[in-house]
Formats: sequence, structure tokens, C-alpha cells
Amino acid sequence: MSRAQPAAYGRDRFEHEPLRPNDTRDSPASSFLLMLFFSSALFALGLTVTLS
Repeated sequence: MSRAQPAAYGRDRFEHEPLRPNDTRDSPASSFLLMLFFSSALFALGLTVTLS
């Protein structure tokens, strides 16, 4: 019983606490990574056009 109670408490805390911040924090992070990828691709394209 002392083993099942902390597991249930930890799972309940894990389900309720970081779900909201991860949902709000993960979306801007992924959009920022997408913007970084596109800007680096544009920079590489401009560099190849300039060097050729």
C-alpha cells in the first residue's frame, strides 16, 4: 500500500501539474524551431546564390 499510494499520487501530480505549462510552452518552442529552420534554409539559399 505504501508503494501504490506514491505512484498514484505522482501520476496524478504528473497528469495535472505539467500538462498545462507544457501545452503552452511547447507550442512557441516548436514554432520558434520552425522559424529558425526556415530562416537558416533561406540563409543557406542566399549564400549559395551569392557564391555561385
